[in-house]
Formats: sequence, C-alpha cells, structure tokens
Amino acid sequence: MKKILIVNELGDAGVHLLEADNEIDFQILKSADEELLLQAVSDIDAIIVDGSMQVTEKIIQAAKKLRVIGRTGIRVRNIDLNAATRQGIIVINTPQANAVSAAEHTLALMLASCRRIPQANLAMAAGEHLSKRLHGIDLQGKTLGIVGLGAIGRLVAARAQAFDMQVIAVDPYVSELVGRELGVTLVDLDDLLRDSDIITLHTVVSEETIELINAETLSKTKDGLVLINISSARLIDPQAVADALRAGKLAGAAMDGPFGESLAENPLLGLEGAINTPSLATQSEDAIAAVSVEIVENTLAALRGTAYRNTVNMAWPAEADVALVQAYVQLAERIGALQFQLASEKIERVEIEVSGEAMRSMVRPMAAGLLSGLLKGYDLKQAINHINAPFIAKENGVHISQEYGIGEADYSNLITCRVQWRDDEGQIGKRSIAGVLFGSREPRIVQIDSFRIEAKPEGTILVMANKDVPGVIGQVATLLATYGVNIAEWRLGRSGPMEDALAFINLDGDPPSAVIDALRQAPQVTMAQIIKL
Repeated sequence: MKKILIVNELGDAGVHLLEADNEIDFQILKSADEELLLQAVSDIDAIIVDGSMQVTEKIIQAAKKLRVIGRTGIRVRNIDLNAATRQGIIVINTPQANAVSAAEHTLALMLASCRRIPQANLAMAAGEHLSKRLHGIDLQGKTLGIVGLGAIGRLVAARAQAFDMQVIAVDPYVSELVGRELGVTLVDLDDLLRDSDIITLHTVVSEETIELINAETLSKTKDGLVLINISSARLIDPQAVADALRAGKLAGAAMDGPFGESLAENPLLGLEGAINTPSLATQSEDAIAAVSVEIVENTLAALRGTAYRNTVNMAWPAEADVALVQAYVQLAERIGALQFQLASEKIERVEIEVSGEAMRSMVRPMAAGLLSGLLKGYDLKQAINHINAPFIAKENGVHISQEYGIGEADYSNLITCRVQWRDDEGQIGKRSIAGVLFGSREPRIVQIDSFRIEAKPEGTILVMANKDVPGVIGQVATLLATYGVNIAEWRLGRSGPMEDALAFINLDGDPPSAVIDALRQAPQVTMAQIIKL
C-alpha cells in the first residue's frame, strides 16, 4: 500500500479521490512545521504540498522511500528541486488546472481598473457621487501587451480579443507561427512598452525578469497606462509603480499577491488608482477543486508508473503512450549500459541522435535513460534513475548532447549513441552503438561502429571481435561447450569476406573466466568481453 502525506490543505475533491482508492493510505498534516514533517516522512511514498511548506534538503533526505513530490499550483520555489532531483524524486505541479481562474481574475482586474470600479464603490459607500471624476476607458480598440505567452497568457489573449482588443506579446520561447495561430503579434519588449494601453504580466521570475517593470521601463510607456500583475511581485519595482501612479504616468495598477512579509511593505496600498487583491487569482472554488483532482491523479499515476504529467524535473512528452516511451527508454538504458561496459576508460562525452518524426518528442527521456544505464556502472554510492541521471552525469563531468536526424533508410526509429573517452596517454577512444524497437516493443542492437548486426540486448552476452577466417565459430562453440555454457543466439557482423568480424553471442549462463582468457589468447580473436544487461 502506498503512503501519501498531505501538508496543509487539499481541496475536498482531491481528498475524496484518495478516500476512494483502496491501495492508498494517506494522512493530512495541518502544519508547516519542519520538525513535525521530519517525523512524518520516514516511510511515505509521496508528499502533496501547497506553497506554505518548505520542502528542504533535510526533509528530502529524511524521506527514504519518497518517490514523488506534488505541488498544488505552478510555482515550486518552496521545494529544493536540486535535492529532489539528485535523490531521483519526481516533482510535479499543476500549471494549467487553475489557468482559467487566473485568466479570469486578470480580466476582472483589468475591467475594475479601467472602469475605476473600486474607487466608485468607496465613493458611494462614503455618500459621494463622483461619476464625473471617475470616467474610465473602454477595452474595445485598445492594445493589450502580454508579457509571457504561456497557458495563462494565451487564455488572457483569447478573452481580450473577445473585447475587440489588439493583442501584442513578448515571449522568447514562442514562435511567430504560434503567435499567428493565436492572433497575437509578437514584438520585443521596447515595442510592447511603447505601444500598449494596458500591460499584463504572466512570465516566470528569472534574472532577466526580476523588476522588469521599473522606473526606466515605465518611462518608455504611454501616459495613462494600466498595469496588471497577477504573477510574482518580484516582476515589478513597487516603489517605481507607486511613483508612476502619483505622477499620473500610470492610470491604474492592479496587483494580486503580497509584496513582503507584511502589508506595511506594500507602497501601493491606499494609493489612488491602485487595486490590491491577496493572492486571489487562482483561488476560485472551481480552480481549487480542479487543482486538487489534478495533483492527486498525477501523483498516483507517477507512483504507479502509468503516466508522467506536469513533471518539473523529468523529461516526458505530453500525452505520450507510456508503454511505448518506456520501451524506448529501456532500449536507450541498455545501450548506455553496453557503452559503459565496452569502454576502456571513463566516458567523457555522450551524444544521442534519434531518427524518425515519432522519435522527436522522446529524445530527452531517452537521453535520461541512456545516462541512467551508463552511470549505473560507476561506483557512485547512490541509486541512479531517469530523474537524477542527467543531474548526476553533469556533476561527474559527463557531457551529453542530443540531436535529431533524418533517419536511416532501413529504420524509421533508430537510436544512435556515440561516446568518447580518453586514455592515460591522452589518446581518444570512440564507439557508436545504434538500436531500434521491432514492433514497438522488441529491443534490438543493429549496429556497433561499422558492423551491422541484429542482436538482443539482454542477459549475459559475449562480445567478440575476430578475423573472419574459417574455424573461429567452431572453436568458440567448442570452448563454450567444454565449460557447459549454452549459446542462445549468435549474431555476426563483418566488414567483408575474410576481413574483420564482430560477434554478439547471447549465452544461457555465465562462462568462467577461463573461457574468456582462452578466447583472448586465440590468434584470430582481437577482443572478447562479457557484458551483463
């Protein structure tokens, strides 16, 4: 039975899913105290947290069985992502479950700010009638500038277009083709600042976006701009926004979320034209229910290995056939293990190339699988899996690159792995191994360097290079028979008649070392090695 710990609140809809699952034992810890959490995590398989709980490296190391951390919402700043990844723990969030709620709140703030609804309400409550002084502006015909065209930004764009607004956006990760499909004109930041009547922020916090809206950028905007921010407060310089409001540069500024530990740290509170809401953008009843269901469903699926959705630190194609991707990842892992065992020194560089249109979305999980197979041979004193393999490889000086090729004529789903190492004298060694899946399920090695073969990468394998002369196969078979080792399959590739040959021999048992010693002493044999896959 899997054990799940929920820290603080989870929507009732998600709790009901857990209650209905007979294979799950869950508990709710209504406290963000680290000491209490440390006592509770020793034997749990998954944690589901909101943004109030700091999942530190100390907690992650204390949770010996932990496999999944689920975060309600999109931000994972409260989770030590490096520590989780190093331990091979999947981190999951819910980036789109509350996107509609966030987009609608953006439009609510936009309308409230443009039509000055909060000010009118306060005036009416005070017995004043200020309709002449509180003239607002229409959205129709105005230009909306969106910073960040992700899930929320796209929903905002669609809703703004329903108001007959012109929409422009800045997002370095969105192509012009996608922009045209959305009816959005992609521009650079300076053009967006210059041309927008309203600007709304929906981007992530990074070195490039911290205090993106500041005194300098505000000086480039139209007078009377309306600024909306339901994302992080770190995207703006609050004092610069407050000064722009007082000076009339901004006609309105609507913000969702805190600016610090206390309300006193928010310079926009009480200012004419400012609207502040306390992190309400994703807190509708519908959004809370959707988030709770999605995080529970995705956490359970990841624990059971049936699906990997919204994984933050694991490369997995969206809406993929899990069994098919896992089969390719397993093939890549075996290729990685084969490369490690055949290399004469520590591998320094790894290149993976996939061919075939269907393979394009799977190159990253296959790269992780390949590194996992390769690194398991190293004495790293920690468990290696597909989550932490890229991280551990980087820490150990293994450089990997990923490529997409047009494919070989014979195979539409080819995986090719090239590795490089350096010996004590500085000489570079290289090897290339390629594999495919037959029938989308059966793994095969189809090429090792220039030798074309068709071999099963499983069990105990004798890999042998020899001169292609009469009698070698008989000698090897006799030697193996002498020691009671049965041959399951013998696959042979050669460069040409009477030239070089490479044999991939699947065995039913492990041969004694005397067999390998005898093969290496044979004059026609240039290499003999036992591989375990």
